[in-house]
Amino acid sequence: MQTSKPGWQTTEFWVTALLLASVALGWIGGKLDGDKAAIASAIAAGLYATSRGLAKKGAARDPRAELLETGLLSSPSLEPDDGDLLHHGAAPGPGGNNGNHQPPGG
Repeated sequence: MQTSKPGWQTTEFWVTALLLASVALGWIGGKLDGDKAAIASAIAAGLYATSRGLAKKGAARDPRAELLETGLLSSPSLEPDDGDLLHHGAAPGPGGNNGNHQPPGG
């Protein structure tokens, strides 16, 4: 199972912290009224919480399990199929044998 980074080590955290600091400085400097500062802070905090929640959900869940549940993946097997170009290293040749054919009788 994959784990997510601590919150303070993420880009989302630092972007949110800089945004909140900017909002606070704007409010203190009189460039932003209290209502707009509160709304901007709430939106930033909400987006950060949503981002972390999605990151933790993604780290705790195997994406193949969701594909199995929705029916998009029929088998949990990780073995490559015959058409897997990365596994065989070549495009399918005549007859779909990926260029790895045996001579007759061999």
